[in-house]
Amino acid sequence: MGCAHAQTNAGLRATLLNKGAILLGCGKSYACIVFRTKSSPQTRGMTMNKTISILLLTLIATSALAATGEETYNTTCANCHAKGLAGAPQTGDKKAWGKLIKEGQVELTADGYGGVRAMPAKGGRAELTVAEFAGAVVFMANKAGANWQEADDTMLKKINARIEKRAQAKK
Repeated sequence: MGCAHAQTNAGLRATLLNKGAILLGCGKSYACIVFRTKSSPQTRGMTMNKTISILLLTLIATSALAATGEETYNTTCANCHAKGLAGAPQTGDKKAWGKLIKEGQVELTADGYGGVRAMPAKGGRAELTVAEFAGAVVFMANKAGANWQEADDTMLKKINARIEKRAQAKK
């Protein structure tokens, strides 16, 4: 089966399959869009080319908008964690962060996202996504000696499940 490929610098990849489908992915995540049409292969190919262009632009724009853990830290978390304000564990403080790191990445991220002690939910930034918050937690924990990886889809599901469980317990 023949195919055409497009790949961006952000790692997004689209494959146009001759059988009327687009395989679109980034890393280990892929989506397949199948065109079921009775149009000619040439017309179907033109439609697929337009669709693939729109999808790639959308994914590129979305990936460009997602903040890195360090960016989220700098714009949100550093307000308190850089100086240890209001009892926040100071960035890089191995003793203070050591206890938190032992709790585990899922637990620390989910509990922090919902707000804990003097820290408001989402670090006080209502539009902050779980993934962005998780990235900032990884950044801070690693500054204190952890060796955590960015949260993948599986970990984000676990984090979201714990957030939901905590929300239900508060009701």
